[in-house]
Amino acid sequence: YWKDFLDEVGMPSEPDEIPMKFDEFTSFWREAQDKLWQKKPDLKEKVYGIGWPSLGGIGINPGDGWAQIAHLLVWHGWDPIKPQGFIIDSPENIEAMRTVVKWIADQYQDGYMPKGILEWGSPDNNKAFHAKQIISVFNASMSIPLYWYSTDKDAYFKKSASLGRMPSPTGARGVNLWHTFGWYIFKDAKYKDLAKEFVKWFLQPEILNFYMKAAGGRMFPASRMVLEMDPYWEKGKEVIDGVKDPHLPTVYQRLIEGPNRPFIHQSVGYPIAIVDCPVLRACQKAIAGLSVDEAVKEAIEFWKERIRPYIEKIEQFKR
Repeated sequence: YWKDFLDEVGMPSEPDEIPMKFDEFTSFWREAQDKLWQKKPDLKEKVYGIGWPSLGGIGINPGDGWAQIAHLLVWHGWDPIKPQGFIIDSPENIEAMRTVVKWIADQYQDGYMPKGILEWGSPDNNKAFHAKQIISVFNASMSIPLYWYSTDKDAYFKKSASLGRMPSPTGARGVNLWHTFGWYIFKDAKYKDLAKEFVKWFLQPEILNFYMKAAGGRMFPASRMVLEMDPYWEKGKEVIDGVKDPHLPTVYQRLIEGPNRPFIHQSVGYPIAIVDCPVLRACQKAIAGLSVDEAVKEAIEFWKERIRPYIEKIEQFKR
């Protein structure tokens, strides 16, 4: 989020000053927009308080929007992987979807999200934040602040910050969802054995640590051994002008302190859960005027139909 916008309107701007109870969290960003528009009328309908979730790219690339909505869902109790198998339409899951779809429709219709957010695909939240069209943003990697580290150190260290925990309806630490990237070696590959040797070499803790640091910290190591072998992951970038890194250490904090859970799409019809993203569809329909109940009902039916060919495999994921 942009600290300088909050400072400009006299609101708390340090991460530990921002309320984490979800209703209060929402009100905080709405208030920031209201005060900014009041103080600077030229920014009215140019800067918005809530720059997430991205609601476009359905069928093409809605990955960031799905990641953001997946967090909203689990914060409100959504959990389709049950001891008896995969269940989308349990009463608590339906209620979580209703709550999230209504929240998104309300923020958009009340004017606290950019009008163009309906069309945003994965890169567009980054662009809006960089253009200072939004005060707060949600991203699945650290690519947004790292752009500013390479472009404007003052913006990285002093004008922006990241939160070290997720919000929740009760104010307790909200669930942090993580996504891991794996390796694929095709069974008919010409150099399959050589590829396997390369993967073994690459996954050595020292090599993996070197590579991920060289990538700037956009993604963090999935291995706790790697995460704890180098102080970089806990401390972040080198202190500048007495200011500690306000971004990278927050990822370490979320991973270590939790609670953490894998992204649901790694268990449920990936990439269908992302590319077709039924919950994004429901949000768009609710904003367009369909009742929340009908939008959620349609989303559940659509989702169940799309994963039907994979249901036997999906049902193997049980707790």
